[in-house]
This record gives sequence, C-alpha cells and structure tokens, in this order.
Amino acid sequence: MDHLLPILPEPKLPILCKVPCTTELEFDGEGYEDFPARIPAWGLRATDQWTELFREPSDDFKSFLQTWRFFGVAGTFIRSETGKFPTLQDLTRKLDVENEPRVLATGKLWEFVEQSQLYKLRRLGGSDNQKILSSLSTTFKKVVDLEEAFADDAPRDCSCDRYYAESKSMTLYRYILSTRPKDLLGLEFVDSIGGLLDIIANILSEDEDKATATFYGLSPFLRDKSTVTCRMKENGWCPWKLGELWNRFNISAMFCISNFCRPDQPPYQYDHQKCTEAKCNFSKVDESTYQTRHETSCDGSCPMMTAKEDELYEILETGGGLPPIEHQLVGNHFKLKRYCE
Repeated sequence: MDHLLPILPEPKLPILCKVPCTTELEFDGEGYEDFPARIPAWGLRATDQWTELFREPSDDFKSFLQTWRFFGVAGTFIRSETGKFPTLQDLTRKLDVENEPRVLATGKLWEFVEQSQLYKLRRLGGSDNQKILSSLSTTFKKVVDLEEAFADDAPRDCSCDRYYAESKSMTLYRYILSTRPKDLLGLEFVDSIGGLLDIIANILSEDEDKATATFYGLSPFLRDKSTVTCRMKENGWCPWKLGELWNRFNISAMFCISNFCRPDQPPYQYDHQKCTEAKCNFSKVDESTYQTRHETSCDGSCPMMTAKEDELYEILETGGGLPPIEHQLVGNHFKLKRYCE
C-alpha cells in the first residue's frame, strides 16, 4: 500500500471520539421506517410542528433519534433467527469516570453479527433467501437515504417535493428526506452510524470490496462529515487522495490511515487547499508517456522484470502459509522456487 508510510507523527495519536448514550428507550424490534409512528409522541405531525421541533429540540426528541438511528438500525439487520438483537446494554459501555453517561460501543457487535439471520442467509444463498436479502437491501437503502439527508448541508427548496407541498402532516422519515434538517446528534455520531452501516453493507454484499466502495463511494455526504475526513484535511491531506482512499477502505481502516503522515511530507510537502476531490493540482504525471526509471543512470529502456504467477501459486498452494522463496533471473523473468537451507 504505497499511501501508507512507516512513520507515525510525533504528536500522540488522536483519540477516538466517545459518543454519549443519551437514550434509555429500547428499539421495539419491529419495522425501521415506521418506528417513530409507534411512539405516540413522534407519530404524524404537521410540517410546521416538525420544523419547530428541529429548531428547538427537546432532550427527549434527541434521545429518540439516537435510539432510532443507531439501535434501531442494529436491531433491524443484526438479529438471530429467534429474533434476538443487540440492546442498549450490549452496544454501550461505562466509562471509568463517576457520573459520566455510558458511551456507544460496538465491541460486542460481531458476536451478534456471526449469529444473525442475515449473516447466515448470505452464506447459504438460495432463491428464497435472496428474496429476504433483497427486502433487507431495500430497507438498508432507506437508512442510507435518511443519514445522507441529515449530512447534506445544502439548502432544500421543499416546494419541489410534491408530497411535502400537498401534505398538511407527514411522518418523521418523510419530513427528514423532504427538508434535510440539521443533524441534532453532532458530527461524532456520523462515524458511529457510518461504522455500523459499513458492517451491514459488507454482509449484504457478496463482494466485500464492492460493498465498501459502494457504501462510501456513493455516500459523499457521510464521508465528508466524518471526523476522520475533517482531521485529515486539517493535517493537509489532498481531497483527491482522500476521495480515492474512501472509495477503497472502510471507516476503521481510514482511522488507522489518518494516524500516518501524509505521503508528500518534506521535502515534497505541497499545499492542497486548492485541490478538489476530482483533481490534485500537483499530480502532473502523464502516464501515457512516463518511463519508469529505477535509478539515476537508467535511460528507461531496461525491460520490466516479472515473475511467473503460476510458479508462485504452486509454491503457495503446496507450502502452506508464506514459505521463503528464492529467485533466479532467466531472461526477463524471475525463476521462483521454494528456498531450502
């Protein structure tokens, strides 16, 4: 991985944000989208009432949002065949400080994932199971739509939303998608829900790399709001490089990468403030005419040395693990064989 340098910055590593658990309301285990309607206080409301509630939110409303958006998502997708799903107690932990609230924690999440019906369905396959997975994928899309609506800071003209314009009252889910209100739970919550959604995306997809790329590659609002993105931009990372990394790695990997120095440290330190996610102003290499030079005296005409993959595969398949290998140059290829003392 050429973007990772074996050098850690001098300052101590950034500390993971602790997100307080502000709710005592458990998810009821029923449908995700209509969960607010099952709570008397958060059912159908006039649009101006929702607007006022987001303008001056009560603590009860913010607590409810945390239950719905975090514990509700976990309970919808990560549940066993008997219906058991992670509770507040499972996904929070107590700090070693008196009178401090519990914080969100996902340490036990994988225990539930490996026992979940979704995990088993993905591994079993079959047409009937595929129908269930398709339904869950539709629900997952609704969750992502909701989170992107919260992450989108662009002003929203609701007159273009016919449902909004013609409705005197609406559900909370529809109101959020129509108006894209300010997120009341703060930037730190974005990483909490992002990590959870990434896990679910990987289970839903047969191709783990594709799932990660799809989730973060198509969710620019979420990745731009991540505290990881904010920290890396503050440390001078190029937006183009950030976009490239987000398309390849999940939030856990990105947090690790954010602890490393930028690839263009001194004496090659550039100011990327005018770069965009589409283009790095300092990336000037024309790869169509570029010639590889392995040292100063090289004129670029030397052949590319490669190894035969079938030889390498044979050694790995018969040796187990990663056995020592020695090579001998034969023409333009390296002849590979297992190393023997």
